[in-house]
Amino acid sequence: VRTDASVFNTLINGCAKELRWGQAFQLFDKMKELGIPPSKVTYNCLINMCAEKNDPERALQLFKSMVDKNHTPDTITINSVIKALTKSGRVDEALKIFNRMETTGFKPTLQTFTSLLHGCSIKKDISATLFLFDNLKLRKLKPDLKIYNSVIDVCSKTADLSRALEILKEMDTNDIKPDAATFNTMLDCCFRINDSKKFNFLLDEMQRRQIEFSFITHEILILGFLKIGKQTDAVVHFRDVYPKYVPTRATFKVLLQSLSSTHAAFEPQDVAWVLNVSNQQNIPLTSRSLYDIESSFDVQVLPILRNSLILSWNTRCRTLVEQVISGANDPLLK
Repeated sequence: VRTDASVFNTLINGCAKELRWGQAFQLFDKMKELGIPPSKVTYNCLINMCAEKNDPERALQLFKSMVDKNHTPDTITINSVIKALTKSGRVDEALKIFNRMETTGFKPTLQTFTSLLHGCSIKKDISATLFLFDNLKLRKLKPDLKIYNSVIDVCSKTADLSRALEILKEMDTNDIKPDAATFNTMLDCCFRINDSKKFNFLLDEMQRRQIEFSFITHEILILGFLKIGKQTDAVVHFRDVYPKYVPTRATFKVLLQSLSSTHAAFEPQDVAWVLNVSNQQNIPLTSRSLYDIESSFDVQVLPILRNSLILSWNTRCRTLVEQVISGANDPLLK
């Protein structure tokens, strides 16, 4: 059986495709044991594997070993190293490699900028984002949807909503169709800076462009409404899209916490409906929340409870409803 680098490269690549990363590195060790020198293809495959499994340290070790063995890194090598670093938030190191390799004649591709801008998005680095965005356009590379979304994401995270909207116009000029992700961070930014005008504009734009809300869009809207004290709007949106959309347990708990607040501006119908859904989704209320909800019930709630709470309740909720309707004075849980 022929056992040269090409055979091992084929086996390592096969392991990488099946996510059998441990076996791939065992094959790499076997090559060294047999005295078979790894080729550039070997290193590229392993470094890319490190990027996929989020192991930047090993990627850098392989990169250094590759250079020490007098293999000249190519575009695949550099893109894989940069991807490994940016996925773990080590954008500064990725930029240093990017700048250093440019002096050796390395020509970055769109994939290079995609990885770098994704890293800038994680780090919320607006200055590096704008530098890279200008750099790729100077090289006559055409930004795609991923690139634009990363830039808009950083602008929104740094509260530069005006610039984000300018980039949205540029997308239209370049015939790049935005998706829900394009709008999500801008909507979140509107809640953070309390800009209702731009918020309504963005919702109108999504409707005009026939962009369907994603799961993340619904999460942003519900959490955003709760954050700015519009509890009723949060529940109205929830009711409009349920059961097609069901919040994460974390989001549901925020909703329940807001519901249990005696200062929350919920309508009685909202109280009944949210408690019903929480029971359907098997998301229990805490003892404190149960007590707070009970304490905030008034006479308006009682007929709604009688008419609306017809689904199966867990023991705690059923007992609570019975106590409220009967007018019991003792709290359910102290």
